[in-house]
Amino acid sequence: MISCRLLRWGWLGGFIALLVSVSPGVGAVPFQVDGVLAGSPGDAVILALVDQGVVDLEAATVRISFDPLILSLTGVTNGDVTSGFSLTVGLPSGGSPNEVLVSLSSLLGPVTGISGSLLVAHFDIRASAPLGQTSVLFQSADTDYDIPATFGTVTVAGAAAPEAGSAPLLALGLTCLIAASGRRRAATGRAS
Repeated sequence: MISCRLLRWGWLGGFIALLVSVSPGVGAVPFQVDGVLAGSPGDAVILALVDQGVVDLEAATVRISFDPLILSLTGVTNGDVTSGFSLTVGLPSGGSPNEVLVSLSSLLGPVTGISGSLLVAHFDIRASAPLGQTSVLFQSADTDYDIPATFGTVTVAGAAAPEAGSAPLLALGLTCLIAASGRRRAATGRAS
């Protein structure tokens, strides 16, 4: 009886070990975009390119692509992983207004075995931006460090406004309170 249980659990344990060894980590995404990803026209948004498993990062050139009719790039800064790196921002060779190239290079040697943001892109949502969503693409522009196409989605929302029917309801409620208060005073004045 005991040997059958061990055999059964041994088989099950081996099967689980096989599944774990051949399947990628559940929910593990090597690259993603984090930050403040929503705002109204005129607001600032911040998109950070995050690498969950930095391996031998010494230099990288990242292409950032976006819709210039919706977003205006105001700056790019180092992330927490690349805080000691030099950073250069420039337009791609074609001079496209919807792309910038960001070059990162380490002066102290490669960084490996950590997770965090590689760079942070600062945008303003244009005042004329339509409501909706727009994508920002981060991708390596050379072979120094492979960054696959990684998208961040910025949501452009309108300013919070009260519901259309709430102002008349508030006025009606205040009118009723004032009328009730006046009746109470009149009733108190007659009683004295």
